[in-house]
Amino acid sequence: MARLLTVSLAAALAQIGAAHADTQPIGRFAIDRTEVTIGAFRAFAEATGTVTAAERDGGGAIYEAGWVRKPGWTWRTPFGAPGVDDEPAVHVTHDEAQAYCRWAGKRLPTDAEWLEAAHTERREAPPAPFETGRTYPYPTGDSPAGANCLEECGPAPALDRSGVLARGVGPAPAGATTAGVNGLFDMGANVWEWVDTAAGSERDHPRRVLVVRRRADAPRPPRKQAPETAVAYIGFRCVEDRPVRPLISAALAVAAFALLVGCTGRPDGVTPVTPFDVARYEGKWYEIMRLDHSFERGLANVTADYAIRGDGSVDVLNRGLERSKCLWKEAEGQAQFQGSPDVASLSVTFFWPFAGGYHVFALDQEGYEWAAISGPTRDYLWILARQPDLPCRDPRPDRRDGQGPGLPGR
Repeated sequence: MARLLTVSLAAALAQIGAAHADTQPIGRFAIDRTEVTIGAFRAFAEATGTVTAAERDGGGAIYEAGWVRKPGWTWRTPFGAPGVDDEPAVHVTHDEAQAYCRWAGKRLPTDAEWLEAAHTERREAPPAPFETGRTYPYPTGDSPAGANCLEECGPAPALDRSGVLARGVGPAPAGATTAGVNGLFDMGANVWEWVDTAAGSERDHPRRVLVVRRRADAPRPPRKQAPETAVAYIGFRCVEDRPVRPLISAALAVAAFALLVGCTGRPDGVTPVTPFDVARYEGKWYEIMRLDHSFERGLANVTADYAIRGDGSVDVLNRGLERSKCLWKEAEGQAQFQGSPDVASLSVTFFWPFAGGYHVFALDQEGYEWAAISGPTRDYLWILARQPDLPCRDPRPDRRDGQGPGLPGR
């Protein structure tokens, strides 16, 4: 018995290790490159003793002019016969999918995380034809070709289950189709996938949204599905919160931010922009220029990503390339409005309890294409833009006299 337990535990740990290895970083999280497979779900079920709702109820369901329960159809036998290990695990409810992810040290993705991973290329050097930072209409790129969908996607290496299906062929093994945006497989095709947040009026009722559809469509409003649903079309993948390397060393952080303790005010002559719409400001910005300082010195290709939290604060992710070491470095922080959220004056904390002022004093109000930001003193200045180069129609502030349009001198 002890040997069996040891072998089972070792197999489960190996499965978890493999699951963590096969993920793709997307900013603050990393997502599974493939849908969770029968083989992976088996390791979870054996390690935890899980019996799914479909197994307890005698089988999951399929749509045949209405939902029809199919005796014996479960994650082990998704179409009435034993499935193969690399086949997507289906007939799994939302709670069962979440339990698997937590067992693997992960969680289900949110709606927003799933959509970002599916459509916006985040790799630094993706293979052609993908381009970093571009948002694509399909999870496979500019067209649905290569996905395993019911129509318009072309040939796919699907497992033939057509003998028991009223329509379609069946799912493809995990990783067998063409890799798409971010090197991910079967985002928006193959099987639908559970996510863990609702949208719009459903925000007060989590676990009720199924985002993915079998066609490889461009983004659409999420499909709502009851969390207890267990059918042959629904699978899932997991994400894990991603630890990031610090942008600066702890010692340097303390030295730099000690100067900013309590310095959340703004310099004389700096007037924050109002009205300010943080929802339009959200997203990625590229650093066009800065007054250099110790905790960003030596970094190039610096970007800042802003994401609104449920409580109205803003997550901040700064990223830059240390050219001397050819190493990307990151820092995560959180920003809070100092007063009204329609006034662009915030305090940012990267290392508690140190906080610094962040004041947007010049902004492209029409398109939110560029912004100028001051820190708590005149020694801190950044100009950001939505593209790596500032549009020619928006001239950079003239600093020859130290008093360019809206840009205070030191």
